[in-house]
Amino acid sequence: MKHAVLLASLECITVWAQPPAILQEGVTNSAGRIPPSLAGGSLAPGSRFTVLGLRLGTRAETKLRVQSGDRMFEAPTVSVDPQKLVGILPSDVPVGPASLVVVNGGLASLPFEIHVVPSSFGIFTESGEGWGPAIRSPPGTLLPGTWVTLQGTGLGGTRAPEVFAGGRPAQVRLARHTREPGIDEVEFQIPKDAPQGCFVPVLVETSSHLVSNAATVAVGDGSRECRTMAGWPRPGLPSYGLLLLMRLRLTLQINGRHMDEATHDEADAMFVRRSDNPQTVSPITVIPPPGTCTAYTGRYGQGAETSSLLGGPFGAGSERKLDIGPAVQIHAPWGERSVPARTQGQYDTILGSDLIPGAQGAGTYLEPGEYRVTAPGGPDGGPFSFGLQIPRALRWTNQNRISQIDRGQGIDVEWKNADSANPVLLLAANVDQMTTAAALAICVAQPEPGRFHIPGLVLANLPVTQAGPGLPLSLLVVAQIPAGAQKPIEATGIENAFGVVVQGSGKSVVYR
Repeated sequence: MKHAVLLASLECITVWAQPPAILQEGVTNSAGRIPPSLAGGSLAPGSRFTVLGLRLGTRAETKLRVQSGDRMFEAPTVSVDPQKLVGILPSDVPVGPASLVVVNGGLASLPFEIHVVPSSFGIFTESGEGWGPAIRSPPGTLLPGTWVTLQGTGLGGTRAPEVFAGGRPAQVRLARHTREPGIDEVEFQIPKDAPQGCFVPVLVETSSHLVSNAATVAVGDGSRECRTMAGWPRPGLPSYGLLLLMRLRLTLQINGRHMDEATHDEADAMFVRRSDNPQTVSPITVIPPPGTCTAYTGRYGQGAETSSLLGGPFGAGSERKLDIGPAVQIHAPWGERSVPARTQGQYDTILGSDLIPGAQGAGTYLEPGEYRVTAPGGPDGGPFSFGLQIPRALRWTNQNRISQIDRGQGIDVEWKNADSANPVLLLAANVDQMTTAAALAICVAQPEPGRFHIPGLVLANLPVTQAGPGLPLSLLVVAQIPAGAQKPIEATGIENAFGVVVQGSGKSVVYR
């Protein structure tokens, strides 16, 4: 018995004595949350930064130390809990490489390498994750010409940042540090020609030529509600949902070998009840208005219990997911597929793929034709049954002429045979396979005149493409939701939901 007590005591001491640990890509600007290995993930003196890790301690016992060359700086803490802390980078830390150490109870973490720059601004968002509606004043839907104050951190020494709203340059009246340590403000005017919509993207570029996260503001013409993309869930309602069937035809270069017209089919769905916070949205609903682009950054696959490409974004957000049954069924003349629940209210599977054989077998599934989608219903909603038609896709006409993309210059994309009723979706994505840092730019273009320029501003935080084993994750995709491929889902307990088909072509490219 004595030996058992002694062993238990030793185990407790061993656990207690473990030093703090900082997670991979675990130090970011507290507002922008861009991973530190990406361009916009550098830190500016005086900015607030967030550390994610384990055993980080409490505010009373935790210290933050920054080593720059042969100089050591103590960084004040704003908040500390065992897995997350917020600190302020001292304003006198010199520009250049540095390292951060968390000390808890006299035990120090391994040094975490950071890069200090004169300025690197991040915009605070309501999600707390660097995407979605910005924390700003005034609130509500804004008229063109309205002056808006963004809250952020990371101005550093700059006083003349550039602001872009919906891709248009905006007049900046004020950029300053506030009395609250580590909090900055940027005041700008909504351009007269700014596009209207609930999620107009806003980006800030500082004098260090680094681009912030993309936050959003609602811009309208004075009516009560801002506009969202037709046939897409409106996040303002108490409950909403989206079921997406996606076919991608991909041309990939794998270890120097071309694989022509590989096809990937998948299904993703989520059904959501809004949280008590009326401002909460899901990243799936944050679609920019036509003629604009937005951007996301994060870690590839972080926290995703999913087998599909889009399962991670579908599972993100803090709203409560609705259980509409154990699985959604897809019915076609050539067979049936089941889309299982990965977590409550989130459903995804690979329906067929030449690249990633799913649990239901290899081969493709989403051929043109008539489909029926059903769900048995569950404690939170349903049942439902609706039909979807999958027509033929648009044609990406300059695909063969695009192989390398200069992130600073952007890229022109051209297409034909687009459905005139719906916008075209352009996606530029890449993953740093060494660090798992990922970035995605999404542009929504009018179908005519059949061309769109993806600006360098939204490509700025994509990682540079590097050769590596396995499937390439450095992609450019051109897609559309054709007419007839959007249907409302009528189900008890879900006020606003749609079934949508997305068809597209993609290829592996080199971002430099």
